[in-house]
Amino acid sequence: MAVLNKYWVSLGRRRGVVRASQWFQQDGATSNTANETIAWLRQRFEERLISRRCDVEWARTHQILTPPDFYLWGFLKDNVYQGNPQTIEELNMPSQQK
Repeated sequence: MAVLNKYWVSLGRRRGVVRASQWFQQDGATSNTANETIAWLRQRFEERLISRRCDVEWARTHQILTPPDFYLWGFLKDNVYQGNPQTIEELNMPSQQK
């Protein structure tokens, strides 16, 4: 919750994101669907939330997702976690510097 409160909200403000038109999607991992987390997300995104335990459930085999989508997420995750970042600063470093 600390990450969502500290970084997600401020990032939206800095970038001028209109939350009323934005959807939030997560992968449905158990750690992402704790009661406190779902309540926080529902308060901000209302019915525009795609996750396990929500009105719009996350579907691993959704027809809209194509093989390139799965490739891209795996590629991005591998680059983000390369070097095992331990702080927000390390996580924000460009991949080339890791």
